[in-house]
Amino acid sequence: NRGALADYDRAIELDPNRPAMFHGRANLKMDLGALEEAIKDFDEAIRLKPKYPMALTNRGEARVRQGKLKEAIENYDEAIRLDGRYAFPLMLRGYARNELQDVEGALQDLDKAISLDPESALAFNHRALIKPRAGKQHEAKLDFDEAIRLSPKFWGAISNRGWCHQLLGALREAQADYEEALRLAPETTHVI
Repeated sequence: NRGALADYDRAIELDPNRPAMFHGRANLKMDLGALEEAIKDFDEAIRLKPKYPMALTNRGEARVRQGKLKEAIENYDEAIRLDGRYAFPLMLRGYARNELQDVEGALQDLDKAISLDPESALAFNHRALIKPRAGKQHEAKLDFDEAIRLSPKFWGAISNRGWCHQLLGALREAQADYEEALRLAPETTHVI
């Protein structure tokens, strides 16, 4: 990743007016955990191209990683305003709203994200994680089922469905899901 970072630095030095280069470098810095530096690059990409929903969305993700959920939601709001057909910021705003205890707003965002992208296993998984907070455990299980149907090796959704099975008292099914998630991702410690 450090080599890729140096490549971005060189590309920006050669042409400092390409928002995609700042956006790409910002994503890389975010992956490396350099969140403040990433946000500066997202800011520059957005300055160069004010109508850049993807950069706004990713800057929102960096804000979430900083724990600045309200600022993240402002970024997602702007990305959605610029392109209401883009499901990803809706999904991420739903996640942030859930973290701020706005369960109803979170579910509305995820419903809309799924209506825009009904093939998004991640959106179904995220909505399923929130539904038990609204007393909708059975609906959550159906969403996990759909996430797994869409992406059969999505070990996170399989593990999460195990948790949902536990909530529903279906302990054998929970154990089977946890075992399958561990089989798919033996290196992870987040399955159970």
